[in-house]
Amino acid sequence: MIRSLQSLRAFGAIMIFAHHFAFKDSPLTLAFGDYAVVLFFILSGFVLMLSFDKKECPAPLRFLWNRFKRIAPLYYISILLQLCIMDFDFDWNTLWPTLLMIQSWSADPDVFFGIYGITWFVSSLMFCYLMFPLFRRLFSLPVKHIVLLCIAGIAIYGYILYRIPLRLTYYVIYIFPPMQLFPFCIGMLLYRCIGKKSFVLKPYLSDILILLAFTASYIFILGAREIPLKYTLSSYYWVIIALVITIFTITNGSRGLATALAWRPLVKLGNASFAFYLLHLCWIEWSREMMSTLNINLPQGIEFTLGLIILIPASMLIHHLLSPHRL
Repeated sequence: MIRSLQSLRAFGAIMIFAHHFAFKDSPLTLAFGDYAVVLFFILSGFVLMLSFDKKECPAPLRFLWNRFKRIAPLYYISILLQLCIMDFDFDWNTLWPTLLMIQSWSADPDVFFGIYGITWFVSSLMFCYLMFPLFRRLFSLPVKHIVLLCIAGIAIYGYILYRIPLRLTYYVIYIFPPMQLFPFCIGMLLYRCIGKKSFVLKPYLSDILILLAFTASYIFILGAREIPLKYTLSSYYWVIIALVITIFTITNGSRGLATALAWRPLVKLGNASFAFYLLHLCWIEWSREMMSTLNINLPQGIEFTLGLIILIPASMLIHHLLSPHRL
């Protein structure tokens, strides 16, 4: 396991929390969510390639079932919590796609954002899992074949970006499962390029590269305000995220800042990032409802910090209890 990549998951989860928390609708924190979602798709492809580097991958349906068993308990618990917050006041037409994890295949916001908005990510990710065994084989082909596949993929993606109707831009680029396969495959391809290579870096060089990764990400997120929506939700973030994952990979095991990124609590939060992701919006909605009922008005900074103090240990505990080896 590349410990720094688990830390990167932790940063991504906190960025999504800040995005949904929305500090006075700050453009920066609002952009955090888009960046982090693309990060998770690319990182998922990379980490899966790492996990199956030296062992055979099951057939697509078997692989999908194995992944489903890993995520289903927490997924359905989070939906149940959301239904409790809603006092079980819901439309069955929005519930059943969510229960089947197919909500992101509908272009209707009342469906893909229906019962519990953030679960669309799981629906799209499940499709990427289904396609993983096939693309793993494709990315094991000789380099010249992979280059041709990439050229074809770029052409298809570019054509879709050009032809997509304006009213469907957000859904197609950000939600529609086949489109999320592109960043997922970017992660797989990135592992094919750098995952098996070994690097020995001087501590000062490692620190410079890590600072470069954080600084470049910050600049890209700020710059997103000047880029059309269809590009910020797609290819704009691919470059910087690929750079960040590359830097975190090649500096893994180095000293200095790389040691901080391998800090055990941070890595544990990265391991529990899926739990954190599925629980954080429930917490935001419930806590704000309670504060409104009790007429409590906390400064946003305190409210955000309190959320982290509660969510981080809760996510770690739930992840531990629902780990596959414990079920």
